[in-house]
Amino acid sequence: MLRNFLLPIGILAGLFSVSLPANAYEYPTPTALELQILPPYCRDTPVISKQLGHEQARYGKHDAETQGYVEMYGDHFWNFHHYCFGYLHWNRAYMAKNSNQKNDLLNMAIKEFDVVLDGIEPIDPRYFLLPEMHTNKGRVYLLLKEEAAAIAEFKKAISLKADYAPAYIFLSDYYEDKNKKELALQTLEEGLTNKPDAKSLLRRYKRLGGRKVFVVTAPEETKSELKEKDTAETKETPIQVDDKPETQQNTASEPSKSGANKDNPYCRFCP
Repeated sequence: MLRNFLLPIGILAGLFSVSLPANAYEYPTPTALELQILPPYCRDTPVISKQLGHEQARYGKHDAETQGYVEMYGDHFWNFHHYCFGYLHWNRAYMAKNSNQKNDLLNMAIKEFDVVLDGIEPIDPRYFLLPEMHTNKGRVYLLLKEEAAAIAEFKKAISLKADYAPAYIFLSDYYEDKNKKELALQTLEEGLTNKPDAKSLLRRYKRLGGRKVFVVTAPEETKSELKEKDTAETKETPIQVDDKPETQQNTASEPSKSGANKDNPYCRFCP
């Protein structure tokens, strides 16, 4: 599922005014509202946790919650404040006072995304969050009207994870907005081929007139497990035959255990 940590513009309006940090290397402190819409782990990243007064250090003291994030995301987590500040600049761009400030904020978001990407990709090129990161970078490029760069980011995300639906969604939406219906359909078909259970892709595909049917199949391992289960149940479960006429309504209550065979309480006279 796509995780969206961007505030709707209507909610953003009037809640805070955007101001760029005086120094390009001075990180802004997120407000309480901004923290609510950033990924949950952001408050425990090194820089933001220090800003909030509960510093979490990689080689020093950090609490159990932060350790849980480290176990989930690996050592890359200690660099995630860059990703979080990228989100923060991206959110603030929606409330920029003018186009220059908006573009400055968006470019700052790209730079922060690049810092974390440059730290991950050379040593862990298949890291599981890379498709999400490249997709979000592509979304920021679209806001900057750098369309070729945006397309490249979406395609990079797809190359990393062929069944990552959000990348197909934003790429196909871009093509549709540009009245490139055939490219949008091709993108959606590719996405549905790799992830046929993606309802968001199927909905867009049908809206554009797509007619192909994409069959959702169980993974091979699941099929094998189901087959083994069915085989076991067939061997262990006896077939019960009801010799009563089909028209007769069965109103019998739970049979009495009195006098019943201990192995079959439904049979009083079985050996």
